[in-house]
Formats: sequence, C-alpha cells, structure tokens
Amino acid sequence: MIELDVDYSIVQAAYREVVDIVGGEYFEGEKKSSKTGICLYSFCPKWNGDMRWISPGNRTAFDFFDRYFQELGVVRKTKELLGDCGALIMYSGFFVVRSHTSEPFYHLDFSTEVGLNAFTLMTPVKETGDTGNLLYHDAYDEEQVYKYNCGTAVGFGGNFYHSTEPFNSTDPYVFLCFTFGVKEMELWPLIEETAAGQGRMYRHPIDGIVNIDKS
Repeated sequence: MIELDVDYSIVQAAYREVVDIVGGEYFEGEKKSSKTGICLYSFCPKWNGDMRWISPGNRTAFDFFDRYFQELGVVRKTKELLGDCGALIMYSGFFVVRSHTSEPFYHLDFSTEVGLNAFTLMTPVKETGDTGNLLYHDAYDEEQVYKYNCGTAVGFGGNFYHSTEPFNSTDPYVFLCFTFGVKEMELWPLIEETAAGQGRMYRHPIDGIVNIDKS
C-alpha cells in the first residue's frame, strides 16, 4: 500500500464537473452530460452492497480522467516515493460510489506477480464516516482498518488483500480513482485483468485507448 498527498481542491473540481451524473440518482448503464459531452458508464459488481464503478463511456470522459490524473501529479509523486520505476501511464479512471456494504468482500486488485508495477489509487471526494473505510490484511495476515482522508490517496499494488468495511450511510461515499502503472508488456496480461475490467474504456500500453462493448 502507498499513500500520496493530493490537492483536495483538484479532487473537488473533478467532482464538480460531473456532479450532475455522479452525484445524482443511482443508475446503471450510460448517462451523458448535455453541458460537457462527458458520458459515464455505471456498473455494479454486486459485492455485498450497492458499490458502482462509474467510468468513461466516451473519449471525452476518458480525457477528463486523464487530465485530472495529470493535474494531481500521480506519476511524479509515485516516483518520489518509490524511485525511478520507468514510464508510468494511467490505464483507467473512474469514480467509486457506494452507500452500504452488508459484509466484507475480500479480494486482490492485482496478483502477487504484479508487485509495485501497477496500482489502484483512490481518494475520497468528501469525508467518510467512522465505518465504511478500508479493511485489509497486513503482513501477518491480521485484519486492519485504514481510514480514508480527504487530500490523501491510497494505492493498492499486487497481493493487497482488501475489502470495504461494512456500513450504511444516507449520504453515499464517493471516491475518485485511477488504475496506473508501467508500460512494459511482460506483466500486461496480469495487469489487464483489473485495468480492463472496471469499465468500457482503458489505455493499452501499445495500442492506446481501447473501447470495450459491454452490452
């Protein structure tokens, strides 16, 4: 797990651009803003709650996430923390929205072999409560709780076993999220399992932007 300090005002600016979609009523499928042309695709993986991945539905939306990935300085800050790890790119961007989780759904985003070559990065748009935070297993396989904080992004690399802490809130939790990592193709088949699985669009290290038909 890594932590990056991020400019909370930039996170808020990103949310304001799409609040008419992300902050509106629960939906699955596509919604497009008439003001910005941003189309977002919402999908619920049914992980013991109502969590949704709200990801790009068109190129305008992908560029929106890519722009904020750059403005938040994710690559620079990651290299400051981990050292020179080669060229890093954003694979995908999305919002996570959830208002309840009945019980933990433990999983890995990336396999052990991926290591610190790829991450899921998430930061809250607004403060979370005392529950509904991040459950994870530490190096001794003991369950721990990580409290999300505005202005801080937490990143999960390979072999990070985690879940959402059970909670119920009338005000949904909203997170700005990215998957990102190396451009080398050796690990791409393992990275792609996550990077290409959370929405309709992602960036391939060689082929560029890929649009998946999930209909």
